[in-house]
Amino acid sequence: MIEKLKSHFLNWKFLIGLFISFYFCYIVFKDFDFINFYNTILNLNYIYIIFAFIVLIFSVFLRSLRWQLLLKDEKNIPVKSLFELQLIGYFGNSILPLRFGEVLRSYFLSANYNIDIAKVFGSILLERVLDVLGLVIIVLLFILPNLKELFFLNFDLSLMSMIVLVVAASISISIYFSKDKIKYYGENRLIQFLVDIFNGYSSLNVNNIYKILIYTISIWFCYWMIVHFVQYSMKLDISVLDSLVVLVVSTIAFAIPSLPGGIGVFEYGVNFSLILLGMNENVDFGILLHSITFIPYTLIGGYFYIKYYFINLGEK
Repeated sequence: MIEKLKSHFLNWKFLIGLFISFYFCYIVFKDFDFINFYNTILNLNYIYIIFAFIVLIFSVFLRSLRWQLLLKDEKNIPVKSLFELQLIGYFGNSILPLRFGEVLRSYFLSANYNIDIAKVFGSILLERVLDVLGLVIIVLLFILPNLKELFFLNFDLSLMSMIVLVVAASISISIYFSKDKIKYYGENRLIQFLVDIFNGYSSLNVNNIYKILIYTISIWFCYWMIVHFVQYSMKLDISVLDSLVVLVVSTIAFAIPSLPGGIGVFEYGVNFSLILLGMNENVDFGILLHSITFIPYTLIGGYFYIKYYFINLGEK
């Protein structure tokens, strides 16, 4: 684990992400007014911050339920354990480079329940595909029909249609192969690893797809509510639909290679979304919105990381 961590920090991708984060941090924070931010914090309506925190934790619970379905062919893993492992993943992604949190939660799940780690990676890969699908569905349902009102422009649907087709094809392949999983009897460890990843990815089938999609859409609705609660706590008077635009744009920005936790790029994405909506930039909003996830994920996830670390240490 330590060697993997070292390789992540010395990886050229991490160095590029470091540069990108510093660049966006400079753009976002060059005119940052600390006194104004301090006053913003003092004047928050903390009832809505509490609501946002509750919804955030509930979204992790929904992710745990969905992950349990994706691991249906393995042992009956308790939702409580998957909930804790999800938070460990968020903790790792918040403080370690290159989404190393996914490695952490895969390792602990594999070690504690004797599951092949490649199959765990396969389920995490499928999680990412489902997340993209859920976001695309939300955009198609709520943003595209209101583009003229939001941005005063028309939109070419060809790119969005292509994304939908790719995701749909990917899920269809998963459903097809889930009936007869690939079997490999050779001794090549690389091939076996890839087969195990695919078998984990192919856990989606007609028996659970509807429930999984409901969980996926519900997760995105939770994120949408968090954005709206945070802006409401600041009295920004952003509409519900505008909050969705902030969520979508900041999520896309979050995917840009950067420092752990998306520092810099996330705040830039929030500012850029406000500009798209014809509003003024608001660095305070970006920082607060980022903090409402970053701080709980880091603190709570860190607690569970320490718990699982010592559990596994004691077993050795």
